Amino acid sequence: MSTNESFSRGQRAALTALMVTPSVRTAARTAGIGVSTLRRWLTQPDFQQEYRRLSRETHQQAVSAVLSAQQEAVSVLVRLMGSASSDARLRAASKLLDVGHRIAEDDLDQRLTRLEEMAEQQNLGAGPWAEAHG
Repeated sequence: MSTNESFSRGQRAALTALMVTPSVRTAARTAGIGVSTLRRWLTQPDFQQEYRRLSRETHQQAVSAVLSAQQEAVSVLVRLMGSASSDARLRAASKLLDVGHRIAEDDLDQRLTRLEEMAEQQNLGAGPWAEAHG
């Protein structure tokens, strides 16, 4: 998470603190600056842009971490299906079926979206039916 070198040391510290603390007040304290100073910086377009960029980057890193952990979570569920406890087996099997259903649903949604885009590109959606129902 590197911040733009055009920012002062305090601004860079504030940007970093904003990424890891729950509030502007806590971020200001962590960065060693006043709350009013941080609020003023948050109104400046360059600071706002960098804050948004860092927020997106931080969010993407969190999403990547969750996606990476999914394989392990599935492995745990598969192992639980071999458990001696019928209750644990039932819960694991149910969870795997739910996840499988959601994956299939997402796949169908993506395929339908692609088909709709293709139809739109080829003007297959034109005509009396589309006009009456569109």
